[in-house]
Amino acid sequence: RDQTWRCCDVAMVPYKPFTEWLYERVSQRVQWGNAEHWGFELLGLREPFQVLRYRAPTEEGAPAGKYDWHQDYGAGYMSNRKLSFVAQLSSPEDYDGCRLELHTHVAEEMPYVQRGDAVLFASWTPHRVTPITRGERYAIVAWVHGPAFR
Repeated sequence: RDQTWRCCDVAMVPYKPFTEWLYERVSQRVQWGNAEHWGFELLGLREPFQVLRYRAPTEEGAPAGKYDWHQDYGAGYMSNRKLSFVAQLSSPEDYDGCRLELHTHVAEEMPYVQRGDAVLFASWTPHRVTPITRGERYAIVAWVHGPAFR
């Protein structure tokens, strides 16, 4: 894995009886956001959620947690991704840097930084997480799939 482009730890959160509440809560919020902003035809959450941990370097020369510009939409199973969901799990006092930026017509830092804040955006939107300079930041990510656009 190329840590100059993406440097974070990833843990899967599979759909199980003890995580069902989380999937239902995210699904409900996705439906609200989709109805308000896009009106896409959706099939639902078809991939396990991921918890991401970004860490500041602990020794000189170690890479900082980050995720450079990318899209969540692509070939194969990613071709059905329509919406991306990112929820903040850490308090802003726990870290510095590590900001989510979306590139619409300009690079724009997302103002969500409080624990529990979430962002929903079209999966083909270029985005990144800037390098973390202090502490650790946790986030949960999910992708909402739908049929091909017509």
